[in-house]
Amino acid sequence: MTWLDGPVADSGPVAVVLPYAGAVRPPTALVRNAADPGTSVAGIIYPGHGTAGENLLTEPEKLLSGLVSQLQPLAGPRLTLIGFSLGGNLAFELARRFAAAGRPPGGLVCCVARAPHTGVGHRPTSGLDDAEFQATAIRLGLLAPAAAELDGMQGMIAALRADLRIVEHMPFSPGSPALDVRTTVIGATGDWLVPDPALRRWADVVAEAPLQLRVPGSHLSWLTEPGPMISALARGLSFAQAGQESLA
Repeated sequence: MTWLDGPVADSGPVAVVLPYAGAVRPPTALVRNAADPGTSVAGIIYPGHGTAGENLLTEPEKLLSGLVSQLQPLAGPRLTLIGFSLGGNLAFELARRFAAAGRPPGGLVCCVARAPHTGVGHRPTSGLDDAEFQATAIRLGLLAPAAAELDGMQGMIAALRADLRIVEHMPFSPGSPALDVRTTVIGATGDWLVPDPALRRWADVVAEAPLQLRVPGSHLSWLTEPGPMISALARGLSFAQAGQESLA
């Protein structure tokens, strides 16, 4: 079963979108609005989320191994990986693994994601009991209070818990060589979960200084006010995809 939410062209640039924790569907449309018309855009639906129809994964290595398998046919210079929050850290690790295999992606865009060696920014939450987990997710801004009260939201809350366990146990090898892939880092000015110092530390793990861009708002406010994020993505994709013009 494919984890992609849509087809991609057999040739030319392709952007794959990895969503934030708890997302039922990836923000593919947001990226499609920002991408060059010649770029195929598809999103990842994590197992157990939305229409993927599989069990939730709570171990980072199982999720990463599955993502490598899913994206292996696209690996190489035509691929740009775009990740939001959890997805940004997954995108970095995927880029590192593809690079180690001799097939680095052509670009990387990490949105509202902490540099991988800066921790998670809050105490672990995935092991809390249901009531405390829900209250903590609301306090952290990862779950809207109104959404938590809606019927049928337990599946989404379970997915959020599984994803946060992934966040809390994400692998990082401090001795690994810097990733030699053009990278854009997009943060939010009012995001206390991913503050500016944690965004600046991406420069520690990539070979070329990343393009740093900021949008107004909090960690997930771009979901309701997408305009600034679309503009930042357009600029960030142009930077990360530089050199891919011959693939169009």
